Amino acid sequence: MKKTIPLIFFLIGLTSTTTAQLFANLGQTIYTGDNAIVKIEGSILNDSLGVINHNGLVSIDSSYIQKNGVTSGSGKYEVFHNWDNSGVFQHDTSLVVLTGGNQKIKGTSITDFYNLTLLGPGVKRQHINSEVSNFLNLKNNELATDSFEMFVSNTNPLAILYDNTYQSEGMVSSLNQGRLKRATNTIAEYVYPTGSKVGTTRFRSLKITPTTTNNNNYEAIFINYDGSNDGYNLNTNDNSMCLLNNQFYHKVDNTLGGDSAILKISYDPNQDGYWDGQANWNTQWSSNSSNTINNLSNYDNVEKTGHFFSYSPIILVTQKPLSPTLLGDSAVCSNNSIANYSVSGTGTYNWSTSVGTILSGQGTNSISVDWGNNPGGTVSVSSTNPVSNCSSNLTTFNTILYPSPTGGISSNISNPIYINTPINLTDSSSGATLWNWDFDNGQSSNSQNTQTAYSNNGTYTIMLVVENQFGCLDTTEIIVEVGGEIIVPNVLTPNGDGSNDFFEIIGYDGTFNLVILNRWGQTLYDGNENTAFWDGTTLSGEQTPEGTYFYVFQGEEDLLKKGSLTLFR
Repeated sequence: MKKTIPLIFFLIGLTSTTTAQLFANLGQTIYTGDNAIVKIEGSILNDSLGVINHNGLVSIDSSYIQKNGVTSGSGKYEVFHNWDNSGVFQHDTSLVVLTGGNQKIKGTSITDFYNLTLLGPGVKRQHINSEVSNFLNLKNNELATDSFEMFVSNTNPLAILYDNTYQSEGMVSSLNQGRLKRATNTIAEYVYPTGSKVGTTRFRSLKITPTTTNNNNYEAIFINYDGSNDGYNLNTNDNSMCLLNNQFYHKVDNTLGGDSAILKISYDPNQDGYWDGQANWNTQWSSNSSNTINNLSNYDNVEKTGHFFSYSPIILVTQKPLSPTLLGDSAVCSNNSIANYSVSGTGTYNWSTSVGTILSGQGTNSISVDWGNNPGGTVSVSSTNPVSNCSSNLTTFNTILYPSPTGGISSNISNPIYINTPINLTDSSSGATLWNWDFDNGQSSNSQNTQTAYSNNGTYTIMLVVENQFGCLDTTEIIVEVGGEIIVPNVLTPNGDGSNDFFEIIGYDGTFNLVILNRWGQTLYDGNENTAFWDGTTLSGEQTPEGTYFYVFQGEEDLLKKGSLTLFR
C-alpha cells in the first residue's frame, strides 16, 4: 500500500555542499495543505508512479523533475533551476514561478501551466511545447520559445503580463518555427510581447484585434534579422514601397477560426527609423495598403485592418505616396508654347519634362512649361512624403505642340481716308482655315476677304483673328484713320462710265449746303447733305453744256468753300 505523507513544514537538505541534493518520491503519495511551506535545498524527483498533490508553497533550489508520476493541486512552485516534466501535471489553479538564472522548460510531456511567472536574471528557455491556461507573467524576463510553442489558451486579452519599462521589457523570443500563440474570442486588443536578445536587443510587440467573437487562435514569431537571410529578398517587391525594413520582421498565422483581424506592429523610431506601412511576402513583398500610424511615447505602431494571416512574413515598410492626379494642357500652339499643369494637394512635388523648360512652380502643385520649338513632350511628377522622404511613382502627361497660322491683312488704305470710303480687305494669312474680322464699328465678317466703310471720323482698328484646323489662333490688325481734308472735284464727266459721273464733296460728315452756278450766276443745283451730288443737269432736269461752272459750299461753323469745275461730255 502507498503511503500518504502530509507536509505542514518540510525541510530536506544535506549539510555537504558538494553532494547533489535530491528529494525523491518513488511511488508514494505526498499531500501538502494550503498553508504548507516546503523548502527543498536541491531538486524534487517524482517518479515510479509517485503522486504529489501540492496546495501550499514549495521552494526548490534546483529543478522540479517529474518522470513517471502525477502532480496536481493548486499550490505555488518556486523553481530556481529547471522545470522538467515527463509525467502528468494537472495544474488546477497552481502557480509556477521560475525564479533563477538561465532556466529550462523541458521533458517529454507538454506542461499545461495554470499561472506561470518568470523571475530572476536569466533566460527561461523552452525545450518543448508548453501551455498557460490562465496568466503568463513575464515580468522583465525573456521567455525563449526557441523552436517550440508557448500557447496562452486563456481568451482574456490581459492574460499575458509583462514589464513595459522602456528597453527593459519582458518579452517572448523565438527561433526557427518557435512561436507565441494566443486564443481569442473577444473583439479587443491582444498583445504579443515579442522581441529578441540575439544580436541587437529589440522589443517589438504585436497587437492583434479580432474582428469577431468567434474562437480564433493567432500565433506570432519575431525574427530579429534581415528577411533576405531567409530568402525573402527585400529587392523583390511590388514597387509600392521606397524602403523595406532590413532589421527584423514577423510571421503571423491563424491556426483556428480563420477570421480577419487588425494587426499593429510596433517599432522604435529612435532605433529603427521611420516606417508607415506593412508588407506581406508572396513570391515578392506586396504592400498592405491603408495603413495607420499610432504614435506612442517610446514606440510607434503601424496598423492594418482586415488581415487574413497565413504564416507569411510581415515586414515594416515606407510606403510610396499615391501617385498624384495630373491635369494640364494636352495641346499648345507654336505661337504660344507655354502650357500649365497642376496636381491636387499641398505636398512637395518633383516635376520634370522630356524636352521643355519649367518656367515656374518646381516643388509646388502647379508649374508652367515652355515647349519652345519642340513638337511637344511629356511632363512627369511625383509627390514626396516630407517625413519619410519617400516619393511616389511618376505620373506622366503628354502634350502636343501644333503649328500656328500667321495672320496677315492687305488693303487699299492710305490714311487718312474719308467718310464712307470703301475699304477692300484681303486676307494674306498663311495656314488659316477660319477668319473672324472685327471692324471696330459694330460690324464683323467671317469671310476670308471682305469690305467695310466708316460713316464717322475717328481712329479705328481692324482686327483679323485666324484659326487653323488644330484650333490654333493668330491675330493681326491695321489702324484706319477717318477724317481727312474736304475734297472738291474739279472735273465732271457724266457719261455713265463710273468715273467722275457726279460732282460731290468728299470727306465732310456734317450738315452743309451746296449750290452750282453757271457763268451768268444762274443756279443750276441747290442741295444738302441728303442730296450731296450734282449730275450735270439744271433744276428742271435739262443737261448742261460743256464748260466751266462754279460751286459754293457752306458747311457748319462758318465753313465756306468756293471754286470752279469743268464739265466734259
